[in-house]
Amino acid sequence: MSAYQNLHSAFRKIAYYQHCLTILEWDQEVMMPGGGAEERANAIAEMSALEHSAMNQPEIQTWLDVCAEADLTADEAANVREMRRAWQNSNLMPEELVREQAVANALCQQQWTTLRPQNDWAGFSTSFTRVVELAREQARIRQQALNTPTPYDAMLGLYSCGDSASLIDETFAQLKAILPEMINTVCERQNKTTRVNVRGEFPVAQQQQLSHNIAATLGFDFNAGRLDISAHPFSTGNPGDQRITTRYRTDDFLDALFGTVHETGHASYEAGLPKAWRGQPLGLARNMSIHESQSLFFEKHIGTTDAFCALLAKQVQTLFSADVSLSADELKQAVCWVEPGLIRVSADELSYPLHIIVRHEIESALINGDMEVSDIPDAWNQKMQQYLGLNTQGNNKDGCMQDVHWPSGAFGYFPSYTLGAVNAAQLRAAMETKIGDLNALIAANEIAQITQWLHDNIWQWGSRLESQELMQRATGKPTNAAALITHFERQYGL
Repeated sequence: MSAYQNLHSAFRKIAYYQHCLTILEWDQEVMMPGGGAEERANAIAEMSALEHSAMNQPEIQTWLDVCAEADLTADEAANVREMRRAWQNSNLMPEELVREQAVANALCQQQWTTLRPQNDWAGFSTSFTRVVELAREQARIRQQALNTPTPYDAMLGLYSCGDSASLIDETFAQLKAILPEMINTVCERQNKTTRVNVRGEFPVAQQQQLSHNIAATLGFDFNAGRLDISAHPFSTGNPGDQRITTRYRTDDFLDALFGTVHETGHASYEAGLPKAWRGQPLGLARNMSIHESQSLFFEKHIGTTDAFCALLAKQVQTLFSADVSLSADELKQAVCWVEPGLIRVSADELSYPLHIIVRHEIESALINGDMEVSDIPDAWNQKMQQYLGLNTQGNNKDGCMQDVHWPSGAFGYFPSYTLGAVNAAQLRAAMETKIGDLNALIAANEIAQITQWLHDNIWQWGSRLESQELMQRATGKPTNAAALITHFERQYGL
């Protein structure tokens, strides 16, 4: 076989290992009895070892080097580019550093679980300092190998490859300049109105039916996927075997419902990836910034339109007791209510980007060596006061200790959340110039037109294009916050 054929076969095998791991991990979160934890951990470890061994066999580097000089088609060359990227991510780090990080991150996560409720920053920072030291070493090695402008850029490549720190800084600067005043204006207006009470008694069985109905309406294929319950909503699986989850509260149906809508967006992207390239890196989703754009398009654009809220109101009245009577306008108010708070995962649409900007500015300075761990609590408080008018002095459990990303060593992940929101708004603006108003399409029961546009412009490309090439092709411009700002102005009547 040729070098390319050998690579094609090797990466197909890696994809099968990854598929098996996906289902093992899904089952662990959703179905597995507690007594199975030890054996499942061993099974996952063994499968992970097989995957790692397949990715790190010495022949892969030889085949990649041969293919660099081979006469390949454009798609084959792009597939080799993505193979090399995956191989580098797996092989750049010295084995000793990988082991040290695994131990340090695991220890820090364990301590975070205990010390965060105790608000014990001093105890936490001891183990966290080691996590940061090792992450800086990881970033330095990646920067040298990949020739990125900064160490932090090299870490961004793990989650948002193709989206540079300078692009993120420019995009976030646009949002910082407008959002604090926008939030104040919306909150002052809200103070003159009565907030709708959407709390009540919502049995889980009816909520499950509601989530099932809405996912199906949005195009989720239950012949090729499942909707289950987990502690935290997520989407995983492979085309033809999609797994999405949500979580239910009996006093609030919106949390579970919009968790389902969000995860349906992720699953729809995965289901729409190019069939011809399944099992190959070229057939994978582009990056987390694009992935989040799809879930947030479903949740924050489709899900908050007047037409979707009207559809939802009918479903709620049908499925829940006669005492539950919420109009479309009341549901729209509930899902668009703005109330700045300390906790990122509970933040409203307007506040959320500022939560991400706080984290991005701190972690980029931390990885680039411009800030130390001891500086974080004061920096966090200063930025939260500046951007959201909230004080976290002495409250680190609801401040800089609230997320698991840093204890686990996932530096560079946070920007993808808000880049996803920016990309989603930009895609909506481009879509509406081509196929018409989103709300009107939903009102006319034409959701299939919407998903077809997303398929044609995002999903079918897999990783064929870099992220900014993909956004340029779909919208005519690279990622820019202008469309998100326009969306906020329209959504909140500003």
